[in-house]
Amino acid sequence: MASIFHFPRPRSFLHLVSLRTATEFITFMLAINKVTGFYGILALFTGYHLNPLQLSHYIYSIIVLGLICYLSPAIRQRDGDGALKVVGLAWIYVLDTLINSVYTALFGLGWFVLLAQHLNEKTPMSSGDAPGGATMNDTAGFTDPEHDVSKVHVVAKPAPGPLSGQDAVAYGSGNSSALGGVVFQPGSMASVSVISLLWLVRLYLCIIILSFARSTLRQYIVNGTATNSNVSYSQNDDPTMAENPFGPNREEGAGWRGKAGRFMLRFPTQRYWLGREETEEWVRATSGRFESGRKGLRIKVPGEHGVVERERRARSGTGPPPAPAAITKTQSYFLLDGSGHHRERKNAFFFTEIRAGLATFFAMAYILAVNASIVSQTGGTCVCPADSPDLCDTNPEYLQCVQEIRRDLVTATAAISALTTFCMGAFANMPIALAPGMGLNAYFTYNVVGYHGSGLVSYEAALTAVFVEGFVFVALTVVGLRQWLARALPSSIKLATGVGIGLYLTIIGLTYSAGIGAVTGAQATPLELAGCAQEFLTEEGICPPSEKMRNPSMWIGIFCGGMFTVFLMLFRVKGAIIAGILLVSIISWPRDTPVTYFPYTELGDDSFNFFKQVVTFHPIKRILAVQDWSIGDNGGQFGLAFITFLYVDILDTTGTLYSMARFCGAIDERTQDFEGSAIAYLVDAFGVSIGSVFGTPPVTAFIESGAGISEGGKTGLTAMTTGLCFFISVFFAPIFASIPPWATGCTLIIVGALMVKAAADINWRYIGDAVPAFLTIAIMPFTYSIAYGLIAGIISYIFLNTTVWLIEKASGGRIKPADKHLKDPWTYKIPGGVLPPWLVRASKGKRDFWRDEEDRGESGRFDEPPVMLEGEIPLQKMAEPRVESAGSSYGREKGDEIR
Repeated sequence: MASIFHFPRPRSFLHLVSLRTATEFITFMLAINKVTGFYGILALFTGYHLNPLQLSHYIYSIIVLGLICYLSPAIRQRDGDGALKVVGLAWIYVLDTLINSVYTALFGLGWFVLLAQHLNEKTPMSSGDAPGGATMNDTAGFTDPEHDVSKVHVVAKPAPGPLSGQDAVAYGSGNSSALGGVVFQPGSMASVSVISLLWLVRLYLCIIILSFARSTLRQYIVNGTATNSNVSYSQNDDPTMAENPFGPNREEGAGWRGKAGRFMLRFPTQRYWLGREETEEWVRATSGRFESGRKGLRIKVPGEHGVVERERRARSGTGPPPAPAAITKTQSYFLLDGSGHHRERKNAFFFTEIRAGLATFFAMAYILAVNASIVSQTGGTCVCPADSPDLCDTNPEYLQCVQEIRRDLVTATAAISALTTFCMGAFANMPIALAPGMGLNAYFTYNVVGYHGSGLVSYEAALTAVFVEGFVFVALTVVGLRQWLARALPSSIKLATGVGIGLYLTIIGLTYSAGIGAVTGAQATPLELAGCAQEFLTEEGICPPSEKMRNPSMWIGIFCGGMFTVFLMLFRVKGAIIAGILLVSIISWPRDTPVTYFPYTELGDDSFNFFKQVVTFHPIKRILAVQDWSIGDNGGQFGLAFITFLYVDILDTTGTLYSMARFCGAIDERTQDFEGSAIAYLVDAFGVSIGSVFGTPPVTAFIESGAGISEGGKTGLTAMTTGLCFFISVFFAPIFASIPPWATGCTLIIVGALMVKAAADINWRYIGDAVPAFLTIAIMPFTYSIAYGLIAGIISYIFLNTTVWLIEKASGGRIKPADKHLKDPWTYKIPGGVLPPWLVRASKGKRDFWRDEEDRGESGRFDEPPVMLEGEIPLQKMAEPRVESAGSSYGREKGDEIR
């Protein structure tokens, strides 16, 4: 029986990633799959009819999702409870595979029966005879013609009369074996083949997750053996079987948990879980560690961590040795925790990065709808007649064209965000997302092109300016000026930039366009308390006193998206930010509620119709590659737009990238630079030009990346996950474009609160540093611009400190501030120079100039003290002991002989 159930036991996933990383990814994908259960239940609130089979599948998905959320945190546990949960998680995945196959077969049967009925009207079955047949019959788009035929025969004969011609008669013939014909037709067989291939992949994933559960269980057994001498293989009736850790005589075997553990370890066989590996495996593992010489048999000093303890356990028979943690290519490339690289990002784990990427996406998903809404007000390529008295606000044809432009911009925004964000993660290894910038899109729309094209520069010419700006950025990045600017900023300005961005995020989260709508612009004061529903806003954009703070959507956002998220964060619940955003979104989608995102208005109906499509792809039709290079007539306006885009975007992006890099702990304090800065700036620069081809304003780093960083994101995997989400949103735009702004508003406020912690590190003791820092912090939120805040801080710093320096020099050092010694030091001579390191290495003729000097070792790893097992003697102190038998042990002091 044991030979029959000898399951494969892979040690990695396709030799690329470890079993644990693969298990985390498989679990994550299963959770994403089961989230559809919420969408199915939500369909009931929209009045959609679900048959019992569909309803049971959606309820089953929600149950499995709950179990995954409960069990998945145990993937990183190493105690008995963690081992039990991992085994349970593996069996849930296996059972889900079987149950899903049954559901797939039932739905497939229903479809084939229904299709057979329509191809052969004589079939005595009705749509209700097949599982889900009634619902599929209503939604599949059948036209129910008078005659259903599978073949048409045309018979022609000469027509009577003086004119030549033919009479043609069509005869239809059905398929006598309709069901068989439906199943074996080419289209159906292709679908069945694809589904079968996917199930083979699912079977391999089952083997992977079972192998991880097995290794986790065996590791727990080994740890228990090392700490408890009463637990060993030799105590069992079968010397080749380890003691069941969930046995009745064990503490872990008490109660229902022990019964569940013993039950799960019965399948496929107990030997799969508890059996000792073959002796040949030990021989293969240790054969290379002995070598013979003239002076007798000697042991080679092993170079792997913990190999001494593993050898001792292997020879004494106390249990299977714990395998060393394999460093995968994913860990090495993205510098995850445990990669062994000197720059590894501490506490950066695969599943955490995925979760952080989702948090970033949900926090900035509003850009899909908001950017399209703002930029479409330029009119795009639509032409408004010059004699229109109201800029075509009442022209139905023009408004229909603008609506088409808006849909184009949703696709364009998702596409360019996906491309640039994914490249930022893959090539620069930074957890920073990019998208068409808020503020820049408003400047592009209202100051450059104008409402419905009423500005001095046409939409096409403005995109040309953006295109040229991107390549200027490329040149500045190649010579290192953009990186130097970020590094050369005074310390107080750099710290203040992060604080100002935090307050900027807070303002965004409090407004109507991308937040909870708690503040609005006023006339007597710059800002005023709001909180009313948008239909109650006056023409001046303020709330009547009787309606202030009465908007139920705002309160849903505050308590379900704000307080609930903070409460989860207090208890360090993973995915707290995502949970808050999803909770508010799900509450806001049903229509018959006072907090609905789809009110019964013309705009609400249009949005709800778009939302119901769920999966759709809208190609870019009107704004793709429409640059206008005939700029001679408006050369002055074109130059003004180009210069403005250039300095605003370079300061905006530089400040955001540096602040996010500091927020995630990637800044090198010596050089004041972050790893991959040149590549990060290049990705941003090329993204600006490519985005203009897609018809969008300049692409920039998004400060909402702080949401993912606060969730634990530290590497490029976070940005790649966000990029993949944006790519998916190209096809699921109706869902992602329907996340209400009050669902993300409090998230931005929470991230702002986390970012202002840097204010404590600003040098407030010297006013020459404090005032520029304060201006940087204050100007950013009040002008709704990161660039203006940096300009205010830099200019004030230069003026104040240059004047002090001149007075001090002119007076021979006799006149200077009393607390000058408290000033933060600053110099333009920054370690590393102006030119980027890769350019310096290339100029010296280095062939591998793209690699850092410190990374030129063959293995890419560095000499660090090895992790020692308890009671193990360091390898550096071990002599080459002489052995006389295979049963000898390590761990002797120098000079001791092994007898």
